[in-house]
Parts: sequence; C-alpha cells; structure tokens
Amino acid sequence: MQTGSISSALEGVGAKLLRQVDLGGGLTIAQWRNFANSRLAYRDPGHHTVSLYLDGTVRRMDSGQTGIGSSGALCLLPADGDSAWHVLRDVYFCHIYISQGRFQRLAGEVFDRDSRTLTLPDLSFFSDGFIADIINRAILPNDWSESANRLLLAQAADLILLEVLRKNGPVRSSSLVLQGGLSPHVLKRIIQLIDADLAGDLSLDRLAAEAGLSSYHFARMFKLTTGQTPHRFVHERRLAVAYEFIRAGKASIRKSQPPADSRHRRISPQASRRNSARAHPLSASDGTQERAQRVHRMKHLLPVIGSLRNRPDGGGRERGSNPQKTVFRTLGPRIPRPRDCLRHAWLRRKNLLGKIVAMGYCAAIIIG
Repeated sequence: MQTGSISSALEGVGAKLLRQVDLGGGLTIAQWRNFANSRLAYRDPGHHTVSLYLDGTVRRMDSGQTGIGSSGALCLLPADGDSAWHVLRDVYFCHIYISQGRFQRLAGEVFDRDSRTLTLPDLSFFSDGFIADIINRAILPNDWSESANRLLLAQAADLILLEVLRKNGPVRSSSLVLQGGLSPHVLKRIIQLIDADLAGDLSLDRLAAEAGLSSYHFARMFKLTTGQTPHRFVHERRLAVAYEFIRAGKASIRKSQPPADSRHRRISPQASRRNSARAHPLSASDGTQERAQRVHRMKHLLPVIGSLRNRPDGGGRERGSNPQKTVFRTLGPRIPRPRDCLRHAWLRRKNLLGKIVAMGYCAAIIIG
C-alpha cells in the first residue's frame, strides 16, 4: 500500500521510522519518532490513518482543528483530509494506515450500507481506552518481522477500525446479524491449508480468500464455528506439531504434515529411539557432522518447544529441564562405548568364571 504522503512528510522533517510492516490487503502499521520543534503538514494522503501517541507533546495547527495532545491521545485522519502539526516535545507514536478499498469493503459489509457514502471522521486528541489497549497489548509488544504474528496484527487492526467506526463513524449501529458459521467443506479446506503451510505466512487475508469471504466475516465465522480466533487456532496447531515432533524425534516442521491425531497419540520411548535410528543413522566416521547439521536445522523449533512448558503435562519432559537438551536427546541413538559393554557384561555374569570370560570377550572387542 502506498503511504508516500505520510511517510514523505515525516521523513522531510527528519522524523525517524522505528519499524514498519505491510500486512497486505491495504493495511500497514508503522512506529515513528519525531523531534521537538518539527513542523509538518499532510495533504490528501490517499489513505486513512489511526494514530496513537505513546509519549511526547504535539499541537495541531490547521484552521479546521486545534489542540494539544500527549501520551494516550488518539487521532483519526481521513484519506482526503489536510492537517498541520507542530511538535512541542519529542514524540513517539504508532500509525495504522488503511487503504480506501479496505476501509470501504469492511465498513460496507459491517454496516450494510453503500460504502461510497462512508468515510473516516477527522478527529484529534480523543481518548479511547479500548483502542489504546489493543495497540499497547496486541500490536506494540509483538515482533512485526515474525510471519507468525501477521495474522494477529491484521485482526487487531481490523478490530480497531470497527471500534472507531462504531463509536465515531457516520454510522453508529448495524442491522446486520451474523448467523451460522463456516460450512464443513470450507472449514476442511481452511484446515488443510493451515496444515500444509504451518511454517509459512498464514495471514488473515489469505485464509479469508480461501474461504471466499472478507477478512471480517471470515474471522467472525471461523470463531463461531471453531470457538477460536484464526490466530489462536494456528498457534495451537503449531504447538501440537512441535510437541509431536519432540515425541517422535523428527527434525523439521517444514517437511512434515501434522498427524490427524496429533493431540492424542503417544509414542513410547523405545519406539521413539527406533524411529530416530531409522531417520538419522550415525556412524563413527561422520556421526558428529550429521548431528551438527540436524541441530542447525532444528534451531527454528526451539522457541516453539520452549512454550511447551505451559502444557499441563509439562511437554513430555521433567519440570525445570532444558528444552534444548530434550531436543538433543531425540537426534539419534548414542554409540555404545567399550567400557559400557564391559560393565553390562560384568553385571550379567553371576559367577567368577563367567566374569573372566566376559572380560576376555570385551578385551578382544577393544583390541580388535
């Protein structure tokens, strides 16, 4: 989505872009810092903007509206609006940019009106604890570069827009009543898509396109059908697959499909060792190199595996143990050492003659 007008104006006065993520479908989130005594103006930016000030003080200077805002203040800037600003003290703020197409589609579907008659109101420095909490708790704390968080960020931004329209928009109520949920075959396609690309970018727009619905309707229908939001459902599926891979000793989430009964099946330690031995045979010559390669391939699983501490059963390991050591134990069978052979043979012989024979046998193995 083009955000040249806002970005160019901020960069023109020396503002610093701290981070930005394009979520697709006409939705972008950015975090900025602007410095004291800066003066800037926005002229017909071409997209709607929701702004939350995190710190600092700023004054609006245009003839339409005036006032001073600080930490916690919200502003709504319509796509065709003009505004002028003066930064009194270094200010940190978060911007949510919404394209005209996304705004009209979402507003028209929710309020059941002709979307061409709807627009975002021009408001400055108002308070809304609900919107501020969504930004402070669901958007800002997350890592925007992680593809796993894109679905959550998109849902949070859509929820903010709906709340803004409900409280401040030209339409304050909706006669649209959602009933039912996703049909069984649509839900099956969505779950198959999620399972086929668990490590990929499962955005809200992508899942909604597979269902043939808008992002807003899909999120509502999905939760009505499954009892979970799309983000929570995807997160639980990823945890279930990572948990099963730890139990089975597999190496990569990217090359495997989640088993149908991944939440219920249990594998014995003996079976796990046998599966690991077949999948990762080690030899005395190249065992160290293969083990190092498998450790490198599994590094991306460690954050997910660490979250298994919150499971009621402790993730299949002892409380307080190191999840990385748990992964290393699944990488393959340990090569028995000669002294282990001698120890086991000694313990299994009850008489002196048997022990002497066992010692000779093991000595022959070591020498040979």
